[in-house]
Amino acid sequence: MHLVPGFPNLLKFPVPQWGEMDGGRYIGTGSMVIIKDPESEWVNAGVYRSMVHDERTLGIFIAAGHHGQVLAQRYWSRGEPCPIALTFGQEPAIWLAASMGAAVGRGEFDLAGWIREEPVDLVRLPISGLPVPATTEIAVEGFMPPPAEKCRMEGPFPEWPGYLASSSRPEPVVEVEAVYHCPDPILTGWRNVRPYLEGKGFPFVGATIWDHLEVCGITDVQGVWAYCNTLFVVISLRQQYAAHARQALVAAAGARGQSSVMRYFVTVDDDINICDMNEVMWALTTRVDPNTDIEILRDTWTTEIDPIVHPDRRRQGDLTASKVLINACRPYTWRDRFPPANGVNRDLMERILEKWAGEIEPVREPRGFKSAESEGEGG
Repeated sequence: MHLVPGFPNLLKFPVPQWGEMDGGRYIGTGSMVIIKDPESEWVNAGVYRSMVHDERTLGIFIAAGHHGQVLAQRYWSRGEPCPIALTFGQEPAIWLAASMGAAVGRGEFDLAGWIREEPVDLVRLPISGLPVPATTEIAVEGFMPPPAEKCRMEGPFPEWPGYLASSSRPEPVVEVEAVYHCPDPILTGWRNVRPYLEGKGFPFVGATIWDHLEVCGITDVQGVWAYCNTLFVVISLRQQYAAHARQALVAAAGARGQSSVMRYFVTVDDDINICDMNEVMWALTTRVDPNTDIEILRDTWTTEIDPIVHPDRRRQGDLTASKVLINACRPYTWRDRFPPANGVNRDLMERILEKWAGEIEPVREPRGFKSAESEGEGG
């Protein structure tokens, strides 16, 4: 990566307008925003959209409550501009880490190192001193003035829930001081499209929810999976005590980051394959008493991109919505008397496969597939 000689000019890059209703040309879709805490060594890398206003100005949208906004506010409360770096085009593992979000005080580059199984090679930009991945295609650095001093109209842009929910509104700007890029850089990005349930899962989002559950002291989590662009989260649990499933649901719904827009949280027993939506729905439709197993959490944190927030409430900054908690586990207090599933005992299946080795093989584990010792225990 090298500094572009001469005057910084964002217009030299072929930034597209991704959709006919977009509010401008968005250079930052598959991108990262790097901000350092002015009070510590914490460096946050988040995924926030950015559009090109002119050759030296970017518009940026950071939803309220996200770490990038929290850190920027610390500069603005002092009357100072916020140093900022943005990267456009980076390794998938690094972008995934930034989209997952690390805990307060933890850096996403460390998280990316865990995903990559080796440290991320970083370089520090000369003006802001902020680190960016050395393999970045394009990077810019500059400063965000306090919004009270300078804002420009930004948006709308289709976000991952599948709607242009946030209208055009004044948002902070980045005054670009320098532009860097690799030789013949590749500008990466995409337009968010409508999410679907079929055949899609989000394991890294599931991993962050799982980590949050363990931090909250929830034991015996067997797996977490997310569907529909992470709006529908399923938690596999080996129940150990009464209200275990409810604790897991409440804890998961309280996780921050992308979970702010997550709408449905479901717990299932560990005999359910959470990567198969058919099995999840089977548990939901046969192990749930709607009168006792479905709860609604009202007035929970959400963001401007949530399409369910009324426009009047969005303008007033009332960014709250509800979440649905569904306990699709067998009732803990009488799980040993819950009817057994119409599945095949694992030990019997193994004996059949051994007897007919080379002749037959299962396509997948059938519903209710479990060991003999767990038969009838319900988790």
